[in-house]
Amino acid sequence: MSTAGPVAPHRGLVLDDQGHREALCRHFQARLRILSGILAGASTAFYVVLRFMPRTPEVGLATDPEALAHLFVCVAAWLIFVVTSRVSLDLSHLQLVDALVFTLASGGALAWYALRYEKGDSDVVAFLAIFLVARAVVLPGSARRTLWLAAPLPLLLLAIDLWKGTPHSYDGRPLAAEFIPSYRTWVQVTLWFGILVAAVASHVTHALRARLAEAQVLGPYTLLERLGRGGMGEVWRADHALLKRPTAIKLLRPELTDADTIR
Repeated sequence: MSTAGPVAPHRGLVLDDQGHREALCRHFQARLRILSGILAGASTAFYVVLRFMPRTPEVGLATDPEALAHLFVCVAAWLIFVVTSRVSLDLSHLQLVDALVFTLASGGALAWYALRYEKGDSDVVAFLAIFLVARAVVLPGSARRTLWLAAPLPLLLLAIDLWKGTPHSYDGRPLAAEFIPSYRTWVQVTLWFGILVAAVASHVTHALRARLAEAQVLGPYTLLERLGRGGMGEVWRADHALLKRPTAIKLLRPELTDADTIR
């Protein structure tokens, strides 16, 4: 049986061959919908809990900068979720939406960090690390793209620290001067650790999907979706590398064939 040539990796995603482009777009859009839905649901739940908690009466529903920034993230995340649920997007637009979701989550977290700096709200660092790992697990992408998107975050956090001056503890008191270097080191180490874990997760999922795609290439045909299974084998929907038309391929069970039949 003839074999197809090597599958060329797409920068930032997984594949760039014509046989897999349509399936990749569907898969990537479904994953973006999941990620934006998680971001929208989590940010909305956090907004509702935080705004109506009795122990935070100083925070208004939508009248202070913190609440407005938080509300903007919620609305934008839901809009992205609706768009990815209802509109079919091509690869370039999906990459743009991916960058938009990343910017929305990280930008909202950085804004929250800056606005609540004097209140000692350092949970943003943990949120960013968790979001980076979650994105790497949910979305198909390379480690290089993950690093490219996430590398500026520690520098931006450091810039906010230097701009705001003295960090504060959870009770609102300024940290003693001798603890400031340790605090800033903790912030940087925690975030860089999350970035490295996210990069490793992206590399593993990227490699597994690429190997799966290579296993689905049979000569000029690329298997896309299993349509059914029977006593003699399986039927798959496939694309032909040259004909560019839908094709059904039947794979026979090994025990029902011999070497002459395979040839």
